[in-house]
Amino acid sequence: MQQPIKELPVAPTLLKFLPPPGFEHFAQKTLTANARSGESHRCSRNGAEQPDRGGQTSPSDTGLISSAACPEAAGTDIADYIVKIIRTEAGAEGMVQCLASASSLGLAVAVAAVLPELPELACDAHASKVLIALLEHCRDVSQYRVRLVQRLRGHLLKLTKDKTGCVVMQRMLDVAAVELQSCLPLELRGKVLACSQHLHGNFVLQRCVEVFPPESLSFLILELKGHAASVATHIYACRILQRLVERCPSHPEMPELLQSILQPMDQLERLCKDPYGNNVIRSLLLRGSGTAARFVINAISTDVLKFSRNRHSSLVVERCIMVSSDERQEEFGCERAALMGALLLDGSGGSNPAFAQLMLDRFGNYIAQRVIECCQGTEALRVEQLLHRSWAKLQNSSNGRHIIAAARKRFGGGEMVATISL
Repeated sequence: MQQPIKELPVAPTLLKFLPPPGFEHFAQKTLTANARSGESHRCSRNGAEQPDRGGQTSPSDTGLISSAACPEAAGTDIADYIVKIIRTEAGAEGMVQCLASASSLGLAVAVAAVLPELPELACDAHASKVLIALLEHCRDVSQYRVRLVQRLRGHLLKLTKDKTGCVVMQRMLDVAAVELQSCLPLELRGKVLACSQHLHGNFVLQRCVEVFPPESLSFLILELKGHAASVATHIYACRILQRLVERCPSHPEMPELLQSILQPMDQLERLCKDPYGNNVIRSLLLRGSGTAARFVINAISTDVLKFSRNRHSSLVVERCIMVSSDERQEEFGCERAALMGALLLDGSGGSNPAFAQLMLDRFGNYIAQRVIECCQGTEALRVEQLLHRSWAKLQNSSNGRHIIAAARKRFGGGEMVATISL
């Protein structure tokens, strides 16, 4: 790990001298004028030799900025030139390569150079790439992270909603989560809902959930729980709820948030059938609290046929079967029994259970495949019986052929043979 410079250099003064270690090859790659310009630096235009400056050299003397290659850079300091050059594609690529081998002093100089215009550079398509690389090199140098975060205070909301700035913010959260933990919630106060529904802002909020400790995420939960249903069905905001459900199942504010999502029953049905809301419910089943997941499984069991025939809610039914049969089987034993009973048994006493009706359905056939895959014990015997009854129909249907393939994989054999006398 590089040792940090205790005092960041004042860029306009220090950077007028020799290029810091690690920046030399950037000068050679970016600027092509060499020997002739070096000779011209010793003489004025009329051929008179310039006076000795006591070892101090200008940017042109260092070779970092060549008057021959870049006349407009003559007489300017290297800090200004760095800020200018990283706004170009070639300059940004060169500086990223340069930072890979920069020494402690080189890193300090780079930080000092970008600090004055950091908010503007973070929104620049080319300069932002340099900042992302710089942040990575500052990962182990806390004082540089503090300086960078301090400079961005007051601009965090703007960066969160900017196309390029949001990428810098995500990397900043990766590198300096501790430093941002106190100031970012303050700047986003009252704006969390808008950011969650924003094309770029939602990515920053997702990263907050991923890197902040759960107890620090109250600022998100408190602002979203009053709009939970609309957030769950929003193309971007639903992602925030998914991350919260996965990361903060035990947060003290989560039960109220989940209740506003799951109740009343007709709202849960709308979410299950929504193209975005179903993702939130599926995340809840996989990673959410046991109480909320049980509520969903029981709700699905009340009318499994209806949920299974819808494009989006059928995905929720699949997840119910899978989590109660594998990942969380011990936790949801009773709920699984009720769900499989609703699928395999005909409550009216007839011979047409939901499973038999779903095998040839456009979306329901996927539910039938999951049942075949996950059935156990007497459930497997019942599945084989129902498959035997419908075998001829299955062979003449494209959806049915998927069921046959799943059955052969699960039970084996070229043809299904009934194991229970009809």
